[in-house]
Formats: sequence, structure tokens, C-alpha cells
Amino acid sequence: MLENRVLSWDDEIADLEDEYKLLPEGEYFFKVINFERAMYPGGAKVPTCPKAIVTIAIYDGLKIATRVHQEFLLCETVAWKISQFFRSIEEKKSGEKIQMKWNIVNGSFGKCHLTTKSYINKFGENKTINTIDKFLPYEAETINKFKGDLNEKEAEDILMDDSQLPF
Repeated sequence: MLENRVLSWDDEIADLEDEYKLLPEGEYFFKVINFERAMYPGGAKVPTCPKAIVTIAIYDGLKIATRVHQEFLLCETVAWKISQFFRSIEEKKSGEKIQMKWNIVNGSFGKCHLTTKSYINKFGENKTINTIDKFLPYEAETINKFKGDLNEKEAEDILMDDSQLPF
């Protein structure tokens, strides 16, 4: 994954592969890597309301394969999706009411069902992207094992990184 560093006017750039990878439909582990607050301007079915934009890293095995931007409209007609999300990251239990604590979602792990969606972009090109169609309930044993495996892999990656050696 590329670091999003600011370029100066005189920096050199190179062609870099697009880091987006289209994954097949299925269940995947995820980690929340960013959260932003915004406003939804309103539409035919949903009034003007706040929205949460959550950037989610989707793992293929123990490697981040793609990112998905998930928008949550803070409106009662779509509160079920927010409830699913908070259950998935172990911040809500089935049937209970909670106060949405968006400030704690960064770094949370969960599991989701990913699907694909095709569309035509503004240039008339056919595109296919991954979307999350369902957040799955938190399974402590499964997710803790995944996090443990991930921590172990990240530790191995750090040990194997020759760029940090003094010679």
C-alpha cells in the first residue's frame, strides 16, 4: 500500500500499479482505517442528514487486498446498516440500544460479506467495484485468531525488512 505523502512541485513520479484489486464475492476480515464526518445533501428517499464515511481495508488472507469506502447515513430508515456495522466490530450486541461512538471505530476489526457492483462512470466506461452488502456479527474467537495471525505476520515483515539494517 502506498504512503500518501505530499509531493513538491519538483518531485519525480513514476507509473505505479493501482493498488485496487477486485475480490470475488465472499466473506472477508476487515479493519477500519479511517473515519470522516460529512453531510448528505438529501434526496428522494432520505432527508438532509449527517453521514459517516468509513474507509475499510479488506484482507485477502493476511494481506490487505483492497479498500472500500462505506457511507452510513444517520437516518432511521437505514439505521439497520449502522447497527450491523457496530455489531460487527463488537460495539453492539443483538437487540441492545447503544449510542453510536464513531470516535472509536478506527482500528476496529470485523468480518463482512463482500459483493461486486458494476456501473458506468462519467466517461462512459464500464467499471466493477467491491461493495459491502452485509456486516457479519462479531465472532470473538475467529477475529482474535485473525488479529493474532496478522500481528505475527507484521512482526515477521518488520524483522525481514533489510532497509532498516545499519549496513
